[in-house]
Amino acid sequence: MKKDLKEYLTSFFVYTPDSLHNERLLNRPYKWQGIKEDINLINSLDPTLVLDLGCGDNRYKNLVKNLTGIDIAPRPNVDIVGDFTKLNFENNTVDAIIAYGSINFGDTDLITQQLTEAKRVLKENGIICFRALSTNDKFCYNWTEERINYFSKLLEFKMHKEPTTIYRINQKGEINENWKDRRSVRYYKNESKKRKLTRLHWIWKK
Repeated sequence: MKKDLKEYLTSFFVYTPDSLHNERLLNRPYKWQGIKEDINLINSLDPTLVLDLGCGDNRYKNLVKNLTGIDIAPRPNVDIVGDFTKLNFENNTVDAIIAYGSINFGDTDLITQQLTEAKRVLKENGIICFRALSTNDKFCYNWTEERINYFSKLLEFKMHKEPTTIYRINQKGEINENWKDRRSVRYYKNESKKRKLTRLHWIWKK
């Protein structure tokens, strides 16, 4: 991973220990449409090992069986600090991978490395629950359905769930129109840098 990208990721996702926001985040695992269904699907596999790539606060740790959270930014609840180009796990040992907004940075070469490594550790018929932002912002990889199809063919992933547009939701399960993107505003020091309320979501199977 290039130095400037790593610096961006560790700065953008920096942990602020005195933030009152931290505990609320951990208590709100279902911020996006489809997450509860993903978790139910993963647990139905009776997994022996699940990886959450880009786990952040590791909010799914107590919701998913045998989950290990990995993140490039050091945070209190992260199990392993590191990127996803070299996962310290044996071939064909992982039942499922969560990649929510994490394999979403850098260029095509980096995305290819990360997805190749994810495929390596996945068991046959293992799944990747994927959520990605479509944007041309600096450092971000602009996911589109065309690019999803490209990687499906390149890495021979089967499509377990077709790409759909999902929305950020509030505690009532409604689209969260009032969401304040504090992280982007803090990083860019610009109130107009709010990220979109939508993401692409799909599930690949090895």
